[in-house]
Amino acid sequence: MRRSRTIWLAKISFIDRGAAQLSMVHRRFPESLRHALDPERRVRYYGRAWRLSQPRWDDDAGTVAAQLGFRRRTKQEEVDYDEERHEWVSSEAAARQGNFANFVIDVPNQLLGFEDRGDDLKRESFLNAFRRFLQPAGLEVSLISDTREFDAWLETVDTVTRFRVTLRRPNPGYSKRAAQVRDLARETEADRLTVEAESKDGLNVRDTLLDGAADTAAMGNGSYKATGLTADGRRRFFDSAKRYLSTAIDVTTSDSAATIAAKIDDAMREIAPDPPERVDG
Repeated sequence: MRRSRTIWLAKISFIDRGAAQLSMVHRRFPESLRHALDPERRVRYYGRAWRLSQPRWDDDAGTVAAQLGFRRRTKQEEVDYDEERHEWVSSEAAARQGNFANFVIDVPNQLLGFEDRGDDLKRESFLNAFRRFLQPAGLEVSLISDTREFDAWLETVDTVTRFRVTLRRPNPGYSKRAAQVRDLARETEADRLTVEAESKDGLNVRDTLLDGAADTAAMGNGSYKATGLTADGRRRFFDSAKRYLSTAIDVTTSDSAATIAAKIDDAMREIAPDPPERVDG
């Protein structure tokens, strides 16, 4: 049977975004990731016991693939027919429930692609459990905003009247279109930067400081909001925190973990944003 599964993209970053830490990010990230992806560790989240499978590292491809899953002991009602008494009886018996999701990490670009497995292992459940494995290694994970949706939103409005972007020190670097905001952050030595612009006549967003800052924020480094007006005067809003990057893959019951991981990797590379410049922030 062939089924479609949603794949979400996220960014793994160091929690400590100080300049000294980020200057060593490309050397220290693989080491920290190996510490985080320990299949011997167990964490509890939402009443469930979570574990990782043995990671499969591919140094040539620059990837690591694994599974994150949970199991939970519950009581299940069993119904049977008593042949001696000729009546139906019920009893409770121990049962195990669980689920798991496959994921792939693009190590050089610190990108994560993972499955959404439905009701009991949705996007937020995976992320919240995965964070508990990352935190002891000094790492965090954030979903990537879909800049394609922002571009599409810009096409629906005649003017942009308000734009606000909040940006943390990028990890590992700035978007290629963010030279101006990068220079501003460096000159002011800002750990966090907020840029807000308003104009009743309309802002110039494309290929400007605002566009570059939004690109960088989208990579798990912040968020941005915009307000625009359509040609007939209707107001429209955009919030990057509600528009995350995703795609889908088709899987079959006969697919192995390695096959599913390869599909996730291919899908992730098709929609992943351009990698940031490799300089400290």
